[in-house]
Amino acid sequence: MRTSVLSELFYLFGNLFRMYLIYQFLKAFFVAKGEKNVIVLRYLLFAAFFAGNSLGFLYFHISPEAVLLSNLIGVFLITLSYNGSWKYRIYATLIIVSLCVLCEDLIYKLVLQFHLTYINAISVAVSDLLLLMIVLIFQTISSLWQGEDIKGFEWMSIIFVPTISIILSVATLDKCADESAATIGGIGILLLNIFVFYIFDHLAKLYRKQAQLMALDAQNQAYQKQLDVLGQTEERISALRHDMNNHLTMIQHLARQEDKQELKQYVHEIKHFIQPKEYFVSTGDTLVDGMLNLKLDELITDLQAEVECDVQLQTPGAMDRIDISILLGNLLDNAIQALSRCELPRKLKFTMEEKRGLLYVQIKNNHHEKIQEKNGSFLTTKEDRNNHGMGLKNVKRIAEKYQGEMAIDYDESWFSVEILLFLDNAQ
Repeated sequence: MRTSVLSELFYLFGNLFRMYLIYQFLKAFFVAKGEKNVIVLRYLLFAAFFAGNSLGFLYFHISPEAVLLSNLIGVFLITLSYNGSWKYRIYATLIIVSLCVLCEDLIYKLVLQFHLTYINAISVAVSDLLLLMIVLIFQTISSLWQGEDIKGFEWMSIIFVPTISIILSVATLDKCADESAATIGGIGILLLNIFVFYIFDHLAKLYRKQAQLMALDAQNQAYQKQLDVLGQTEERISALRHDMNNHLTMIQHLARQEDKQELKQYVHEIKHFIQPKEYFVSTGDTLVDGMLNLKLDELITDLQAEVECDVQLQTPGAMDRIDISILLGNLLDNAIQALSRCELPRKLKFTMEEKRGLLYVQIKNNHHEKIQEKNGSFLTTKEDRNNHGMGLKNVKRIAEKYQGEMAIDYDESWFSVEILLFLDNAQ
């Protein structure tokens, strides 16, 4: 195969790989989903951009300035198929085009310094791999800003896989027998990286889906608890309605006797009869009520804890359902774990107050174990350290998502967590 044909082939593949990177990069700025016709238009714009770039470089030999201008116009037109502000469209266009130019220019100059044989294959492969690593870092940072929990293996894969591939590209491609082998090797390395990161992305999505399912399970338990509470209330009201004549007769009798103390006691007993013992919180937010009633019932019934609870919500449902499940579930589960290891008396104070778009949550419980803290993280006392110890990290992640703060204070007897969230600032 002739050298010119190989060069053209490798350029086309490198350009196609760059389209893939631009697509991945734009996901850090915009939501990729959309209506079917919008998605089709997006793919057509990518195809037109790829064709225009390829034809302009290979057959019309346009100047570098014209290539830069066409890239700016092409990427900007693609951003129009996403929902977002003009500011984000301009930022995304300038950043991705600048990164492409910088990577190409930097790597090409470095390759020239080493006097390598197959400059074209190596420079294209290395610059694309470097750009891949940068795009993946952008995506990961964007996910962190959106409140996602990024695992260590994801960071390692983002840094080490492209870095190792770059080293292999430089070390092996220049040792190839001819340019055909170098071209095929460069394409193979790029394809391998796409495959590896497709697998990593799939695994990360599975992990996040599992976390969401766990949160949904906690929601279901809370809703079930609230339904049970409402069902008990309905049963007691039905029983009261059935005996209403008898109750009214007794109230009339006590009123005629002018026995105010006895009358008050009788009315109090009726009121106590209607309300189930497990009904600790009633805010109008079914999920919050169910979650708190479920956990507080466990504290009082199973652990015999003394509970002080003050909950005041102005706008039920103002917070994302998954987020509120993670927040309350982790805070209360941590408190239950700590109190289960305490001797009596066990005490817990819980405050949750919403006012003017701010949500303040404080949970305070006594403990007797030594608090272990390392590098700002609290070490779990559970035996399964791989699957536990993430509670407060998840709570902090929720606080950051709502541009809020989490403060932890503790001494030898008490452990307190305070959270302040800005409900209007969820990303």
